[in-house]
Amino acid sequence: MIRKDFKQGDIIVATSHRDSLMNGINDLMWVCRFERDLELSEAIDLHYKKLKSDWPGLNITKKDVEKELKEDASNGEKYLLTTSGDVLSYGNHELADVFDIRYLAGENIDDLVIEKDNWIKDNNIPRDEDGHYRCYDGLEDIMKKVANSISTDPFDVEMRRMGL
Repeated sequence: MIRKDFKQGDIIVATSHRDSLMNGINDLMWVCRFERDLELSEAIDLHYKKLKSDWPGLNITKKDVEKELKEDASNGEKYLLTTSGDVLSYGNHELADVFDIRYLAGENIDDLVIEKDNWIKDNNIPRDEDGHYRCYDGLEDIMKKVANSISTDPFDVEMRRMGL
């Protein structure tokens, strides 16, 4: 089951970046930490400010941002703030599972893929609606061990994705 029950400090991954070649382990694209939920008006304001700060030459208005976010919100979308100040939708984000966390902490992906495959078989785990498997059993325990050692800074995550 895809979990979206975020608490402050939880590591979140992009749902669409679960890699089939890595047995559904997230490929570390857009990893972040949850700060808090946002009301629509605050999401619009913060997202607009972040866009203007990150891309000052971008020709975008607050009305453009408001139009897009309101349209999504009318379809039930909710928004969250990350610890790095980004505004994200719940729609394409989920709680990182045990194997995502272990990969982020630096464990070898090849070993993790095999271990996850065995875990799926041994526990008769069904696929989620997106065709991937998730393991949240033991997530709290692994987070206690490695949470402080995991950086979700975009530069650090990208270096990890490249194997550096």
